[in-house]
Amino acid sequence: NLEVELSQGRCCLQSTSGGGLFRVVALVALKLRRSDGDIFVQVGKSNARGDPVVSCQLPGTKRKRGELPISAVRRLIRDDLAPMQACTSLHEFEHTVERMTSPKYGVDTMYLKAVQLASFTEGDDHGAAAVPCEGLLSAEASSLLEGIFPRDIYMVPDQQGRHQFYAWIPEEHISHLKSSEAKPALQAWLSALTVVQEEEDLRDAEFIETDFYQTRV
Repeated sequence: NLEVELSQGRCCLQSTSGGGLFRVVALVALKLRRSDGDIFVQVGKSNARGDPVVSCQLPGTKRKRGELPISAVRRLIRDDLAPMQACTSLHEFEHTVERMTSPKYGVDTMYLKAVQLASFTEGDDHGAAAVPCEGLLSAEASSLLEGIFPRDIYMVPDQQGRHQFYAWIPEEHISHLKSSEAKPALQAWLSALTVVQEEEDLRDAEFIETDFYQTRV
């Protein structure tokens, strides 16, 4: 809840000229670009029951009180994207400010967002071997995901052991994938995924971390 978030230093409250209060949240996001221009995007995460649900956004985290943006980015990569760490080169930041009502708490919130631009270096030690995603969706879902499906999905456990799902997405398709129109099709895709965990598959795949699996339908 908001009280816990405040006590943990993940947000603060500031007063307005009219005597009111608004919430301030400092965020970092990682915009990791591959050589073909595709962006590493979080497309889903597991809920409390372990089922995948849509969460389409750049990998990111809230900054702790007094934490520099670069320190938060390094923490994000270390804690949530460890298999990508050796292949990620960090560049400059892009900064944005957005003020809106928090969808979670329903309070006026200012979001201070620092987007870390980064490049992904592919080679023999890249994060995961390529495994094709060959499942079928309905004709309607496939149409809504044209240019996006099929492609590999990657499952990475976070610090709480909850699964997060990522894919390399062409940058021109990201805004559509985040839209309400595409959400049901993306949910159908996530719901159809099965994790490749068989011992033979894991032995043959070129993983640099044992907790970084590719998934396929």
